[in-house]
Amino acid sequence: MQIMRFSTDTSFFGYAALLVFLACPLSVLGQTDLTPYQSNCQNGTTGVIELPNNSGFIMAVTDSTFVRYPEGSIGLVPGALRLNAPLADFYHEYILDNTLYLVHGGGGVVLAYDGQNFDRIDRSFLHQNQYRGTPFVYQGSLYLFGGNGLFSSKNFVTRYDFEAREWYLQKTQGSIPALGFNHIYQGLIVGESFYISSSANTDASEEDKATQWGKNAAYRLDLKTWTWHYLGGLTPVPLAGDKGIPELQNNIGFQSQGKYYYQSHEGLVCLDFVNNILRIYKEQKLQYSSAKSDLIGYSASGNLLISYCDSADRFNIVAVSEATLADHLIYEDSFYQEDINTFYSTIISLLALILFIALVLVLVTQLRSEGRLVIRIKQALFIYKGKRIVVFSEPERDLLITLALEGKMSLPAIEDLVSDAIDSSAVRIKKRERLIKSLNDKIGALFNESPKYRSEYFLFHADTEDRRIKVVALNLQHFKVL
Repeated sequence: MQIMRFSTDTSFFGYAALLVFLACPLSVLGQTDLTPYQSNCQNGTTGVIELPNNSGFIMAVTDSTFVRYPEGSIGLVPGALRLNAPLADFYHEYILDNTLYLVHGGGGVVLAYDGQNFDRIDRSFLHQNQYRGTPFVYQGSLYLFGGNGLFSSKNFVTRYDFEAREWYLQKTQGSIPALGFNHIYQGLIVGESFYISSSANTDASEEDKATQWGKNAAYRLDLKTWTWHYLGGLTPVPLAGDKGIPELQNNIGFQSQGKYYYQSHEGLVCLDFVNNILRIYKEQKLQYSSAKSDLIGYSASGNLLISYCDSADRFNIVAVSEATLADHLIYEDSFYQEDINTFYSTIISLLALILFIALVLVLVTQLRSEGRLVIRIKQALFIYKGKRIVVFSEPERDLLITLALEGKMSLPAIEDLVSDAIDSSAVRIKKRERLIKSLNDKIGALFNESPKYRSEYFLFHADTEDRRIKVVALNLQHFKVL
């Protein structure tokens, strides 16, 4: 994804530039300096957009006319498709499924380029609401974050629906980026996250920049949950003086390989959100003037392509290698100051998770090594060596839970669990003995003990309060009550 600006020069020199361009093709990409073609670019470079799959460029020469390189074909975007807005105003650029989409700077109107012509695909209008917003693509949809319009700054995300052919508000949550007066945003997608930085733009007054500095910050949007996370305030860059950080020039930036590049008076700036690094490369050593230069993208060989106007106002493209950039690095420091509260909150959450996992492991290990039948009273669960036991009948479960809870149970009370009101005394005794025997057999099988050498799982003795009553209790050598 790139964000580019088109030239709107409609003078004689603009059309002459088109003719000269067709006559003087650029040299093969990947060279240190590409052969320039003659063009009048006194007002800045001709806007250049890289097409999908390194298939060439689109270069705008008027409000409605563009030329495609290397074919040299000329294209026209009728005013009806643009709602008579200059082609220069369609600077939100998206590449999705090998198709180039251009969205009006304020949002709304969407143009699709099929490799030959532009076509309007939306049913929307000129929103005039998200100028200088940040476009991104996620899971087959076009998104636009933030921007300025209608006399206010924005911190919301809009999504283009291809079926409805209209834009909708995308719901987000969490630490939504703070609104700053006259702020601009720079951001990119890395994996399942959208990173963004907010800073006062070049047009803001010095007073505004000073009062809004606290809102200069970096954020991460988790695209799986659409939750914003505050990363920290931006680190002041000494080279930028009172501005705090280098200011974006020409409203132009480019992202690649998880990094965001843009031009500034201080040099070519590289923002590495994931690793929290800001780098600056000095432009004079890279053979171009940032005042009249645009970032294009990356060539197939991996070089950063930059278009610029030389001292004779001729248009050039230079291919800058990673090695060249590294040789001319003049500044490197942290990009943002990580929020201490977020840091400690993350550490505490991590420690709590580790402690919880440790406790679970200890409990599981203990249960698995436990040679007794565990009775969990509140949940009415029976566990043996980490496994839930479900072989007991309802009367058997009731007897075990009562013994675990009360500590003892009289023989008549046990008989009441399994007998009917019409049962004789002899029948009640047989049912009680059958219940005890069934429990002994099941527990013995659980402990893998034969009837001949089976332990005593239940203890029978006279009640301490009334010696005439015989009671039953659990043998705690074989049971554990929780």
